[in-house]
Amino acid sequence: MKISVVIASYNGASYIADQLLSIINQTTPPHEIIVSDDSSTDSTADIVAAIAAEHRNIDICFSTNPPPHGVDRNFEHAISLASGDVIFIADQDDVWLPDRIESMIHVFEKSSIPVATFCDSRIVDSKLNDLGYTHLQSRGFSSPAEVFEDNCMGFLKRVPPAGHDMAFHSEFRKLLLPFPELDDCYDTWIGMVLFAVGAWKLSAAAPLTLFRRHSGSVSQSGLIPSWKEKIAQAKRSIADDTAGWNAELCSKLIERTGNLLTPEMRKLLEARQAHSQARSHMNVPFFRRLKMVLKETLNGNYFRFGRSYQNIIQDLFFRHPESKK
Repeated sequence: MKISVVIASYNGASYIADQLLSIINQTTPPHEIIVSDDSSTDSTADIVAAIAAEHRNIDICFSTNPPPHGVDRNFEHAISLASGDVIFIADQDDVWLPDRIESMIHVFEKSSIPVATFCDSRIVDSKLNDLGYTHLQSRGFSSPAEVFEDNCMGFLKRVPPAGHDMAFHSEFRKLLLPFPELDDCYDTWIGMVLFAVGAWKLSAAAPLTLFRRHSGSVSQSGLIPSWKEKIAQAKRSIADDTAGWNAELCSKLIERTGNLLTPEMRKLLEARQAHSQARSHMNVPFFRRLKMVLKETLNGNYFRFGRSYQNIIQDLFFRHPESKK
């Protein structure tokens, strides 16, 4: 079984050597590493070339991502170049624990059909000091096993794993690519598509990635915000119309997966889309909004598809008629 690892890089000179070496030195090393670069202006390309020259036992490919640039298109390009049977996703600035591939690959080796899996990450600072919690804990899950309770229905609220913790059979590439034209969607899209078709399988219990958070991190994923930060995030989510973004993602997901969906899954995704669309249209006067929030509360959608009371409070008190729709 051929194993590919794909990395999206951009000005990653500070950390990419650590990541590449942690992948190269796996107890079960990959056959190839694809580095798709978003036109870095630092020494990223030179560092990758030097490591590739020293480790010729693994095919390390450096490819420049064509425009348009950005994380989504960069990962899309990297995944499109992978030739392995199984594709692992990696960020440029993390570190993999030595047995990560070995601990996850058995899911693919034991399955007669295409599947996908993910691990958890320990959150660390720029110098790899442990910050005391994992990525799944920051998303409200105690462990990978908890994600798989209730048939992975937690995916309908918020995709639990980070993209850099995911691995999937290459057969899914034709279903996943191209990513939809939605900003910052790549790992949510992969997570939801593979959830919709029932691909996720449990592999490792322990965290297998050191998820490095530093001043240059692209996203805030993996961080546990204070109450003040949560309020700021809630307001920003309204301004950015995250609910509308989720509705559009669900629409494109249903369209892409088509007849692969079970009737039950289609019904769930359509309900998720309708709930997100309803929330997107709640930037109206308070008493009209109150009626809309009450409806979504009584039908249980805030609890099935969101952060329950947090989203109820958000929609009731943080939305205003002049907010962006």
